[in-house]
Amino acid sequence: MFGSSVGCGRPLCRLCTVPRNSHVRIGVIVYYLYQAAPNEWHDRNATISHTPLFAMPMLGFTNRWWLLFLLLLPLIGMSILSKLQNFLQTESTVVFSSALRQSRQVIARDTLEHIDSVVSSTPGASLDSEFVREEDMPPLTHDDVAVLWPNYPTSEVKIVNSDAFALARSILKESPDSNVSVLNLASDEHPGGGWFYTLAQTQEEALCYSSTLYPTLKEIWYPWTGSVMGIYSPAVVVFKDDLMHNCTYLPQSERIVVSVLTFAAPCVPELTRDNLSFASQTDLDSLRAKIRLLLRTAARRGQDTLVLGAMGCGVYGCPPRQVAEEMRDALQSDEFRGWFRRVDFAVYSTKDPNFVGTNNFDIFYDVFQGVTV
Repeated sequence: MFGSSVGCGRPLCRLCTVPRNSHVRIGVIVYYLYQAAPNEWHDRNATISHTPLFAMPMLGFTNRWWLLFLLLLPLIGMSILSKLQNFLQTESTVVFSSALRQSRQVIARDTLEHIDSVVSSTPGASLDSEFVREEDMPPLTHDDVAVLWPNYPTSEVKIVNSDAFALARSILKESPDSNVSVLNLASDEHPGGGWFYTLAQTQEEALCYSSTLYPTLKEIWYPWTGSVMGIYSPAVVVFKDDLMHNCTYLPQSERIVVSVLTFAAPCVPELTRDNLSFASQTDLDSLRAKIRLLLRTAARRGQDTLVLGAMGCGVYGCPPRQVAEEMRDALQSDEFRGWFRRVDFAVYSTKDPNFVGTNNFDIFYDVFQGVTV
């Protein structure tokens, strides 16, 4: 039942082959005690002298079924306690999730209801966007853009523990003349990752809660699963604070207009055994092509400041260190040299008590430490 006998061959010695789970172990003990019980216990007329020593406290319980019942009592008790604990945890989670969803639904509806008025009252804002394909954005070494090369001096890449839009606001406060483009770590299946219905908190959905981004992600363009494509939204208004601050309205003076690059990384790619690299060259090539496309799009549209992120390193399951290295190598390549005067990454840190996830911040910080582009 639980595997072949090992060691001395005694029934209870088989426990070493059973997973270390208290419920399973107790069940195994009960089973083997039951099997090991002497046959004379079937005899209701058996005398005490025929009863094994370890069963002496069970005077009167000479039937093996009674013994089995007694041995099962601890297991039954533990099961009841476990189910009660799970029930209480589930109930508290349901209550919390329900309250959280309700809160986010209120925020989402409010955002959608105010988008039109926000756009109309904000200079330079629009709901325009364009669908970008690889063939639309040839390399920046091409003659048609070579004359536009700004040749900015190099600057050090910064990895910041921040929401992407919050970082963009900070940059524009320091340098109001910057043309900031924010990378939306997107879904290529549904606009905004199905934001209004899932009410989740991926990076893309967080951007949708606080800005006019969502209507620029046209339904007609979806899905583009696995393809090297994306969306460029040139004039998105950030008019609310981030989710950590309950998406409260920003004062008019603190609202910003930025462009947004909506691109999706390879989704749940197969990884090597150590989970440090893509197992498939196809997935790696796809990531490289998408990184180049988003950088070309930003450069060709005159965006001089980038707020990037840990592309695909969340629910999409891409290997963070390899992604960071690929993004670093692309930014430092000859093609993109001098096109951007500032590049920052918004990556939440696991040391932040408000965030639970992988250590993407530490990895990106390590890979980009001292890197200039």
